[in-house]
Amino acid sequence: MQKKVSMDGYDLLRNMAIPQLDIDAITYETTVRGKAVTFVIDNHIVTNPSDVKTLSPNDILKVEYDAMPTGEYAQYDCIVKFTTKRKDRGGKIMANGMHGLNKNVGDGNGVVRFYKQRYEHSLAYAESHSHDEDSYADQTEHFVYPNGDELEKGLVSNTSSHKKRSSNLFYNFHYYGDSTTFNVRLGYLFRRPETSAGYRTRYQGAFERTTTSLETSNESSYSPYLSFSSRFQLRDSQRLSFRGSLDYSNNRFDYLLKEGAFNNSNFTKEHYYRLVLGSNYTKVMGKSWTLTGALYNFTENSRMNYQLNQTKVKGGLTYSETLLEMGVSKRWPKMFASLDGGISQLVYKIRGDANKYRYSPRVSATVKYTLTPGLYVQYRGSLTNSYPTMTMYNNIEQDIDTIQKRRGNPNLKPTTIVSNTLDVNCDVGSWSFYAMYDMFISWKNNAEFVSYDNGYFIHSLLTEGHYYYTNPEIGVSYSKNGFLVKTRLGAEHYQVTGRNGLTDTEWYNKSSISYAINALNIGMYYTTYRHGVYATLEQWSNTALYGLTVSYKFKGIGLQAGCQNPFTDYRSHSSLLTRDYSKFQYRLDNLRGKFFYLKASISMDFGNKKHAYSDVDTDKSINSAIMKNGISN
Repeated sequence: MQKKVSMDGYDLLRNMAIPQLDIDAITYETTVRGKAVTFVIDNHIVTNPSDVKTLSPNDILKVEYDAMPTGEYAQYDCIVKFTTKRKDRGGKIMANGMHGLNKNVGDGNGVVRFYKQRYEHSLAYAESHSHDEDSYADQTEHFVYPNGDELEKGLVSNTSSHKKRSSNLFYNFHYYGDSTTFNVRLGYLFRRPETSAGYRTRYQGAFERTTTSLETSNESSYSPYLSFSSRFQLRDSQRLSFRGSLDYSNNRFDYLLKEGAFNNSNFTKEHYYRLVLGSNYTKVMGKSWTLTGALYNFTENSRMNYQLNQTKVKGGLTYSETLLEMGVSKRWPKMFASLDGGISQLVYKIRGDANKYRYSPRVSATVKYTLTPGLYVQYRGSLTNSYPTMTMYNNIEQDIDTIQKRRGNPNLKPTTIVSNTLDVNCDVGSWSFYAMYDMFISWKNNAEFVSYDNGYFIHSLLTEGHYYYTNPEIGVSYSKNGFLVKTRLGAEHYQVTGRNGLTDTEWYNKSSISYAINALNIGMYYTTYRHGVYATLEQWSNTALYGLTVSYKFKGIGLQAGCQNPFTDYRSHSSLLTRDYSKFQYRLDNLRGKFFYLKASISMDFGNKKHAYSDVDTDKSINSAIMKNGISN
């Protein structure tokens, strides 16, 4: 029934009884406990959402969900793995898309696949666009100068236009062998966002005045890319895999600022390269022991030249991280234990400066005990060092006034993080229950502050105190005869210490219900307002998300109509509070509120339909092809 009423891979996941998965009905953003989900299709990691959008539910044989991956996937927070039918002849055409009925936003995806013996060739195209002409922003900032002068700055914009358009064309080659699989992709990505906003800015205090201004920018990014992955099954229960990618982008920024008779135009050109290369090794030894190893390198290089107030500026950042990990695991009749550890070396260089190095240990232990086939308890503890997000000092971020705001370079001190997660899962007939407790503590805490240099504001980071986070959650799902209900209830507790410390606890609920009658599926969802407090002392909140979807599928053709927040606006707030600087921002997002849309999909096979399919075991779970007990090595 799940496959019968679903239109693509994401839609299938939404219709499955996995309450821990959060999948946005419009954007398809997929998370677990706020962390991104990594998708694996036929043992190959995918990074393009169109790969999941162009998965035909009829071709999916098995779905494996693991929120605590170990071994080969230990470096990922959560994975969802699809196993599909491997065809030896013929082909397939699949296309789907979404378009707003009352707003200019949508996307389209299409793929043509050809099968011949062990080879698969695909040609795909994906496109997305949005145009928001009715957004609203209200921002207040409060500065205290070293001499005691205060400045209150209020900025309002309600005449803005935001356009985003992107397209992605790629060719994909896949080879399936008895002991070897190989995938290579060659593609071209084009992006063009455009913004135009009129501002009214009022200053009170040391520089009291009122100004109006217009800011426009347009950017084009051309990005060819190449990626590959391979997997080899060797002798003596050994497995070796390789993965790599190389992409380049050339960005052009046109930035225009007008304030009365004052004109300021900036021209920027950036060359950006990214290289990923790595390998995984797995060895299954005697007495149910498994040994794994991984070596990866991630390198990014950016070179930028731009004009700022008729002055030529050169900037750039080189970032390279090497990751080495080893793991060992052991299986008993009812228990599984894994120890994964490693170290990463970060090398970064800002143009004109010397190389700087940072080292980070990565250690995690995972234990799972199965009491009955439908009941297990799983625990993971980890210790790591994390790096603050690096901000290029030449990033153009200007106030819409004569006071220029420059970016500071944070002193990248590692932040130590200790985390613990406990999961209890119980499946009884058509019911699935789970309880989760997640916590982490980080120190020293990274907080933002503002310092001054010759009349300029410089944002930087300080380290003090710690950040303590806990998240208990319970959830239940029920699925039978086309009826599916999922609900989760939890609380997030935030505690930030230090001179700007705060403590807060927020409760939340995420629920959905759907009912399928043959090919007709009706569903509703509701998520309480979203909120958060980060170690940077940024506190934010969004209004609730709720909606209704109605879909109908006839053979390979599917239609879905939906609405989101049909009776209320979608608003977001954020605030930042330190001793010398405070900031509050309010935004009205018209693309997320009072939004009506239509989705359509078509899937069609051609050629000889008497294909040879892969032999996949789907009997290891309860009532479906979901392997909730994790993925075996």
